[in-house]
Amino acid sequence: MSVYLIGYDLHEGEDYEDLINAIKAMTNNYWHCLDSTWFIVSEASAVTIRDSLKPHLRNPDSTRGDKLLVVKIATSTAWACTGAFPDNCKTWLRDNL
Repeated sequence: MSVYLIGYDLHEGEDYEDLINAIKAMTNNYWHCLDSTWFIVSEASAVTIRDSLKPHLRNPDSTRGDKLLVVKIATSTAWACTGAFPDNCKTWLRDNL
């Protein structure tokens, strides 16, 4: 299993419930403590994850379309956070990164 960062830049005012549900359907182990940033644990590759989420975006191949980033995170990734993240967010990061 690997940890992936998923980030997106979507058009405001659009309903992206399908995209969010697609991300959640990939795994039961995810972190979503920032609006457009997710970490998921998955056996799939970054390309497979991207390709499965792309149908839920609006005009992803256009310069004005939605943007999606999927990055495989190294298991020895250093991380730090600031702000009032709930304890469960910090715990997930500690346990999975």
